[in-house]
Amino acid sequence: MIIKIIFVLLFGTAGAYVGILLKKRLDRRKIYFSNALAFCESFKHNLTYTQNKLKDFVDEFNFSSAEYKVDVENFLKNFNTEFTLSNILSQEEKEEIKKLFSSLGKVDVQTQLTLIEERKTALKNISEKLKEKSEKDGKLFVKLGLLIGLCAGVLLV
Repeated sequence: MIIKIIFVLLFGTAGAYVGILLKKRLDRRKIYFSNALAFCESFKHNLTYTQNKLKDFVDEFNFSSAEYKVDVENFLKNFNTEFTLSNILSQEEKEEIKKLFSSLGKVDVQTQLTLIEERKTALKNISEKLKEKSEKDGKLFVKLGLLIGLCAGVLLV
């Protein structure tokens, strides 16, 4: 009897763990886009006042998302060619990030400022959607994972 209870708890724990992993994936996407917004704002400030080169700016920028940092570095390495983006992003999100990167360092300052402002609006919309989704679906994933794990444990034992 005790072994059955242990197995049910083990399955429940495994299910909750899967739910937590899914929640963390949502949180990583949320952090990615909040970091992208901060990058846009800082780069806009850089263009307006200090006008450091893009590479120097990226070296000094404080990234809070490891995925975003890797994506920016990939962009800089492959400046005029195709580059890959993080796997945590959806196709729509990848397109927005590519549009942002395509406007960096390739045109005059005024055009860059305009394009960055446009991309910032689109990124803000995505960021707000992800924040809502993370708050709503994150808890759901953990609870659902726990419930499915407990059900699987009961059915298998």
